[in-house]
Amino acid sequence: MKKIIMDKNQTAFWLKLFALMVIFSFLRSFSAYLFINPNGFAPGGVGGLSALIHLAAVDSPNATVRMLSNSLFDPGIFTIIMNIPLLILAFKLLDKRFAACTTVCVLIFSGSMYMFSAIGCPQFIAKGDYGLMLIAAIAGGACAGVTMGFMLRQDLSIGGTDIIGKIIYNH
Repeated sequence: MKKIIMDKNQTAFWLKLFALMVIFSFLRSFSAYLFINPNGFAPGGVGGLSALIHLAAVDSPNATVRMLSNSLFDPGIFTIIMNIPLLILAFKLLDKRFAACTTVCVLIFSGSMYMFSAIGCPQFIAKGDYGLMLIAAIAGGACAGVTMGFMLRQDLSIGGTDIIGKIIYNH
């Protein structure tokens, strides 16, 4: 699919770009919350690391750490915390448009993840059934992969290793 071509001097360009950021970030967080994180799959990057830390906090023998798993170690909040230094680097070393769009996408992604857990949105949990785990892996991977592909095609990202990769590529 080709990159969407829009006139950059019009308000319509920014409205379309913001709509794409909202749609893709929301769909990415939906696939992570619904299929990927509850089944113990860890996607790469900052989102995967925050999912692993959340799973470790939930299964911790320490009651305080288990309590923090729903607040500080929630994947939505922890993704923002881990992306802050990377977003600062993006603003210093990369294109300001990319850095600003990435910041918006990170906030939408993380906010959606936190919103899903706060309202108690149901999750697809396989509980050791390998057939259901395969379905969760395929559905979550397909949704996350397609949305990430569209985001990268429009020069958008949800932070993390995308920022690191872009910094390495530019330098």
